[in-house]
Amino acid sequence: FTVEAKAGRVAIPDLKLVLKEPSVTARLAASVEWDAEATRVALDAREIEAWGIRLEALRARAEEDRGRSSATVEVRWGREGGPSFEATGRLGRENDLTVRAAVPDLRDPLVRKLLGGPAVEGSASLDLHVYGTIDRPDASGTVDLRGITAGGWDPVRLVAALRTEDRTALRLWAEEATPYGKLAFDGRVTLPWIDPKPRVDLTAALESTDFSPLLARIDPEARPWVPPGKLTATATVRGPVETPVWWVEGKFESARFKPPEPLGTATGLRASARFDETGLRVESVEGALGGGPFRGQGLWEAWKKERPFALHVTGDDALVIEDELARIRIKPDVTLRYSATRGLWLEGSVE
Repeated sequence: FTVEAKAGRVAIPDLKLVLKEPSVTARLAASVEWDAEATRVALDAREIEAWGIRLEALRARAEEDRGRSSATVEVRWGREGGPSFEATGRLGRENDLTVRAAVPDLRDPLVRKLLGGPAVEGSASLDLHVYGTIDRPDASGTVDLRGITAGGWDPVRLVAALRTEDRTALRLWAEEATPYGKLAFDGRVTLPWIDPKPRVDLTAALESTDFSPLLARIDPEARPWVPPGKLTATATVRGPVETPVWWVEGKFESARFKPPEPLGTATGLRASARFDETGLRVESVEGALGGGPFRGQGLWEAWKKERPFALHVTGDDALVIEDELARIRIKPDVTLRYSATRGLWLEGSVE
């Protein structure tokens, strides 16, 4: 590459950048100019390619005003209709910087590469205002997620507020009505320039009494066995940003439920469960069939191909058959099982 230098100016007009991890290539042009009043820095990146994906050009400009002990900043990248980023304003004795980022389509190849995991559809945007001072910056803004869906689930919109806390972490919080119920979340991420190994602590809570969107996702044979009621679920993501641990804990209550024939009416149903990398563990189920108490525990191994489910149930004097011809009470010790290939079946013993 070539370096051009003269009084008050140094420039590199053409520099080939090649990174192996992450896989990025680009052609750069940079310059620094200065005089008694200001220093001006310019950077242009073109022919940018990341992971084999061709990207738009980047333009960045900064000018330090020595008299005001501040600098104006302008950074722009992206294209209309595609992912974009811009930061414009002033940093220094009094910050006044606006940061905007937009992803009109989360299916964009670059976004898919960055996100990884299951394919997510929808759009996202960020609007952030940085204030305070250069050595003690603060920020506040919003994150807007629209039409977020994956795997055919009903789309969700979520608008989250965000702000810095104690100048060490970024906090996000929101409360929205969704097709699945009332959703609220609150989370904190430590800032990478404060903590070299940033951590996340996020909790999201859902309250729902309408299970129709969920019922549409499960096997038709299993739907009649899902009682109406109230579901409260809390999801947690915690730990280092690079390797967080996640789990979901839920509680369910149903005052009255009529399962498929010939079982009797169930009352006072209560259940608690935990969903994590091992599957859905039913920690407890209890209630009464025709006044006879029962209890159970089980596991749905949702990540396995056959999605096997087993629920072990015991009880005393449970009303299992209730029709015009007979009323039969039993003491069950049975397991309700399910697999994608075989469907539902029951095994065990009764007295």
